[in-house]
Amino acid sequence: AHRLASPGRALDVQEVIALGWPGEKVLHQAATLRVYTAIRRLRKLGLGGALVTRDDGYLLDPALAVERVERL
Repeated sequence: AHRLASPGRALDVQEVIALGWPGEKVLHQAATLRVYTAIRRLRKLGLGGALVTRDDGYLLDPALAVERVERL
């Protein structure tokens, strides 16, 4: 949803935690490690070319076509 609404805008670690693990209270260092681990896992699962890491955070490559599919 974020990629479609704001292509080219990265999410910082705190935003990734808030969206990926809503409602959880996590210490900053633990949250950062959790995000790093999740990004590394997604890259190993084949999304390496789609995930971009920048100084301001993480995003899906804005050059890639993205389509949101609603679950039933």
